[in-house]
Amino acid sequence: MDLYTTAKELLKRKYTELTKPGGALSFQYPENYVNPNDYDTELDVQKENAFKNWLNLKNKNRQRAGMSPDSGHDYDLRGYWEANVGIRPGVRQYLDSLDADRHGPDTFKKPNHPTFSTDSKYSSEKTPGGVWKNENGVTSFTPGQQNLRVRSKEQLKQYFKKREPDVLLNINSE
Repeated sequence: MDLYTTAKELLKRKYTELTKPGGALSFQYPENYVNPNDYDTELDVQKENAFKNWLNLKNKNRQRAGMSPDSGHDYDLRGYWEANVGIRPGVRQYLDSLDADRHGPDTFKKPNHPTFSTDSKYSSEKTPGGVWKNENGVTSFTPGQQNLRVRSKEQLKQYFKKREPDVLLNINSE
């Protein structure tokens, strides 16, 4: 065996040792980790191409408005597109869907969204969402178990202060 082959074999063994479960370079998701990519609606090729064109136009509008592009990390944009825009939308519907400020319904929020709620199609026993209420003109949100798995109470408070300042966050302080 030549020096190169010997060195390669030693490196391979060391790498295998370091990356096995519990090894210094191994990574394991927490037991209750929810992969947001598991919550993307699958589209056929024709729909996927139409969706990508729509998302590209929408993100150009968002950038012109000084907003960051939609990534779909915490929202099922494909599901929203399929249900609300689709392959052959009317002109007004299509233009409205491209509005930079357009806010989608909770229906397509993924379990890692800060305001993931029971109104999402992805809320389940495994991923119980929070609850929105509107009483006497006051909108409130009570986080569910999934919200508190993904974010600390402090992170939720900061999010609501910045993004939902008119919403009462029902979170017990400990």
